[in-house]
Amino acid sequence: EARRRAGAARVEEAQGRVNRTRRALEQAKHEREQIGPAVNPQAAEAKAELERAEATLVALRAALEAAEDERTKAQEAELASREAARKADEQLGRLTAEARALAGIVAQQKRGGFTPALDEVSPDRGYEQALAAALGDDLDAALDPKAPAFWGGREAVAPAWPEGAAPLGPLVKAPGALAARLAYVALVARADGDRLQGALQPGMRLVSKEGDLWRWDGFTARADAPKPAAVRMEQKTRLAEVETEIETLEPRAKAAREVQAAANARVRAAEEALREARRQPQAAEQKVTAARAVLEKLDREATRREAHAQSLDDVIRRFEAELADAESILRVAQSESAEDTAVGDLAAKLAAARAAAGPAREAAAEARSVMEIEAREREGRARRLENLSRDRDDWTRRAQGAAKRLDQLSEARAKAKGLLDKAHEAPATHQDRFEKLLDE
Repeated sequence: EARRRAGAARVEEAQGRVNRTRRALEQAKHEREQIGPAVNPQAAEAKAELERAEATLVALRAALEAAEDERTKAQEAELASREAARKADEQLGRLTAEARALAGIVAQQKRGGFTPALDEVSPDRGYEQALAAALGDDLDAALDPKAPAFWGGREAVAPAWPEGAAPLGPLVKAPGALAARLAYVALVARADGDRLQGALQPGMRLVSKEGDLWRWDGFTARADAPKPAAVRMEQKTRLAEVETEIETLEPRAKAAREVQAAANARVRAAEEALREARRQPQAAEQKVTAARAVLEKLDREATRREAHAQSLDDVIRRFEAELADAESILRVAQSESAEDTAVGDLAAKLAAARAAAGPAREAAAEARSVMEIEAREREGRARRLENLSRDRDDWTRRAQGAAKRLDQLSEARAKAKGLLDKAHEAPATHQDRFEKLLDE
């Protein structure tokens, strides 16, 4: 009877253990089902969002580099146009100053309000000295008969000139009142003047291009003799040339200023575009940082969920093993109770086996968990290393762009300094030029 009761107690105890283990197993399986899938569907969308943000950032940084290049090109074009406009304005200023000075020198006071004949005479370039030698101070006489001294003009037959002498008249644009005087003037080579002077008829004169004069009556004036009329005539001819140059240069200078204005507008537009391009990457970087943080958070959550799931899987396997053991013990107990055999030694052996199997299972589960955690951490480190490598490459490109920009700015600064030095020297150069013209 005592053995029967002991056997029944063992059966009851084994049955209770089976029931407890089964409930624990069902609870673990329920918790495992509540965890859900190992991969969060939001992770794929977060990864896609990060890729889109990174692509946008790359595009914006490329646009920033393009904007910096455009600003550099615009500044170079503006510098070139400014230099061209400066040179044109400087040349126009020199010519204007020269014309103003010549106009003040050439302007002669009218005698009694009458214009001198000199203002109406224009020899070919290079023959000013010859005309001055031929007419001298008589060019100061007026053409108006009301003037105290004037050119009245008369008919004159051109004389026959000796061989080697050519009439001066075709080389001079002059009023008809001077035709008779010019008809009796011929141009000769300087070396032939003395030889041909003896062949002159009354009223005839020979002149050289250098300004020598040989008159029919034996009077001779060498070119180095003072001739104020020649100086005034050269100044008058130079004034006409300068005025022509000014008329030609003014449209070019205006066009150069317009090009410079357009280049300035291009620089302003490029700088505005560059400011806008510099603002946009900052917002894009914030989006990339936020998207990466979301993805990393989901990764951490997935890692924790996976670790929890693995832990529950280990618990489930352990409970399943314990349930199998408990059911085995229950069957043995039931068999012993039914057969009423001695099971003391068998129960002790089963207990010892169960005690040895439990720690082994726990050690195996712990080792498996550690291995899986290490694998997940290794994958996480690989992802972080990839992100850091991408960031390093990005900053390297930006550093190279900044170095290139610094070189361009240094070159532009050197050019600007050279132009500034020239601008500082320009006033003194203009003043010296103006004083020389006044001295002439």
